[in-house]
Amino acid sequence: MVFTAESLPEVVSSPELFSRRDVVQILAPGGWIKDVIQRQPLSRASRWSLFVDMLLLAPSLLTTCTPSKPPTPTPTVQPETGIPQKPEQGKQRLNDELGQLPDSVVKSLLFARVKPFYEPNPPKSVNYDGLEVKVSEPVVVLKTINTNQVTGLFSPRDSSFTTLEPLYPTKATLIRLPYIGLVLDSEKSGIPTANLAEDGTPLIDIDYPTNIPLYEGFSPVITITTPDPSFIKPEQRQLYTNFERFAYIKEACSSLLVDILIEESVKKMHGLGLNITMEVRTPNGGKRQTEALTQSLSIVNNALGRFAAVIDLAGYLLAFKAIERTDINDPNNMDAGFARVRPSMQAANLGTSPQDILYKSFYWALTTPEADKQLAHTGNLNSIP
Repeated sequence: MVFTAESLPEVVSSPELFSRRDVVQILAPGGWIKDVIQRQPLSRASRWSLFVDMLLLAPSLLTTCTPSKPPTPTPTVQPETGIPQKPEQGKQRLNDELGQLPDSVVKSLLFARVKPFYEPNPPKSVNYDGLEVKVSEPVVVLKTINTNQVTGLFSPRDSSFTTLEPLYPTKATLIRLPYIGLVLDSEKSGIPTANLAEDGTPLIDIDYPTNIPLYEGFSPVITITTPDPSFIKPEQRQLYTNFERFAYIKEACSSLLVDILIEESVKKMHGLGLNITMEVRTPNGGKRQTEALTQSLSIVNNALGRFAAVIDLAGYLLAFKAIERTDINDPNNMDAGFARVRPSMQAANLGTSPQDILYKSFYWALTTPEADKQLAHTGNLNSIP
């Protein structure tokens, strides 16, 4: 997310580049079963170019939200005033912000399912309905930049702080990924019957050839970028303070939604009898089984379609519910676009269970046109997947 005090986009769903060091691929979205999502490796020069872009443009789940004039088509990146602060400082700040939240269902879930990743001894793996998913090097990065923006982003897999092991399928494999909570009943008539499970769940087919590496698990990174104080007018200091505090909570909520979605996807795949693992070759020549769910979800997210958009938009709703009874929720110090969507957020009912929160927040994102227009986000709601 990017908050500034000087611009309000009329259309905010422009895609942002998604790339990461060591895992740079072209991920082109296909359609349903006949047009399988294809993955092709990039040349060395292209990999380097994308890596540089990643450093400059802040990849993955990046949201842009601004209060007064339309944004330029291409974001202008200003030079940083210093190196990123120590990740330990970022983790502490995130935990402090989460700790200040009033009691709520969202806060309880953040404490149970997100906060542990950003504590001194994060888990090495998470078990989702019997599927063990690796976790490596969760980090919260703080940066200061010469611009009038507060930027927050959550990346479920960022290899800037760890090296991901390339794995190669021992045989060409097709993974059928449930597209849960992301298609309205009125839209299902447009999906080929072959891509609907017995219970009506849409399925996305992802092809894994033997010559393209895949990567397993999470290496979650939250990055918070704030403006140099010289770029903030004295009368806007409280506004930017609220932007920054909200950014921590918003990105934690995006992380929460991904966590719940993983769990629900595993349950659905088990229930439908779908393959969720595959045999792979390791760099040392060995063979073993690995989960293919996190890579499959990454591919769909990178297509910058509805999947990315809904997670981004739903994250706003969860964050609003978390800060509703705090001084961050100040109509006088709030992004103008966010303020326009605020009544809809107040009226939304998230329920109490993780499943309720996932599906109801997704439904809100799909059926609230003003959220799509006023809340800057990655992805395109009209593009499935």
